[in-house]
Amino acid sequence: MQGRGGPIGVAALIALFVMAPAAHAKIDASDVSGAKVREKSFTPDGVEPVGGSVNCPKGDRVLSGGAFWHEPSKNSPVKPEATGFPTLSASMPTVFGRGWYAQGTSSQGETLTIRILCTRAGHLNDYLLLAGTLYPDDGDPVAGTETCDPGHVAFTGGSGWALGYGEETPDHAERGLLASNAIGEDRRTWYSDGLDVMDAQPNGVGIVRAIRCLPNKQLAKTVIRERSAPAAAGGEAAAKVACPGRQRALAGGAVWHTGDGDPNIFTNAGIQGGSSAATKDRRGWYAHGDNEDTGGFRTLTVRVLCLK
Repeated sequence: MQGRGGPIGVAALIALFVMAPAAHAKIDASDVSGAKVREKSFTPDGVEPVGGSVNCPKGDRVLSGGAFWHEPSKNSPVKPEATGFPTLSASMPTVFGRGWYAQGTSSQGETLTIRILCTRAGHLNDYLLLAGTLYPDDGDPVAGTETCDPGHVAFTGGSGWALGYGEETPDHAERGLLASNAIGEDRRTWYSDGLDVMDAQPNGVGIVRAIRCLPNKQLAKTVIRERSAPAAAGGEAAAKVACPGRQRALAGGAVWHTGDGDPNIFTNAGIQGGSSAATKDRRGWYAHGDNEDTGGFRTLTVRVLCLK
């Protein structure tokens, strides 16, 4: 069976339609503020890739999630210029909606922490999961989107290198670079791009995209906010975008582009994504990345879905 954009695994088929047991008022900023926080950290041994998942308590489901690199003694994202640039090769919701998976590599001993917000399963009525995998030729780039049905919002989502949805392993962090991983400006799509870097080792690893969609009527008003940061060739970029007023961050991510707004530079082999997660106060989103593309200037745009 094909998902939108590619084949999906058996585990994803099981979770395609999930019906919550009870009705709930519209999800709004207070639900984000009151959601339970769950975190799990992973510290690499040398330059070995690390990764894993963190789950919500029984009876809860993921409302939002992300992952970021930091110094082992601190629990806030590191500044890019202070690091050997740790990379993030996956950050996405797990199959049954209870957890979040992330993976990456670091050469300076930073710690990777996954942070998720959890809410009661009954608060997420009739959500729909869409998942698909893009398989590039060895050594080639790949890009694509998953799109919620009309009248729906992608309230959470993510992407990562894997054999298929639900078949993630930290070893895949060595296989591919994940550059862009973000909700679309239309609030219905999730875009990702990256590069298969293992020319001589074909094993079917591709970029998996997974989004969870809710009808507009089950969410309070949502708006997209963006902020961009430049990166010269060989340079790094980081940006934090805040939601206005009392709004809270529900989903987010970052997209690399050439400055004209089009997310179409996935052919650039050197683009690497780093941290991408909601800020600790839940008011915005933070992301950073690395532009090792010798083609020159690139722009990192951080995007957040804000909920009133």
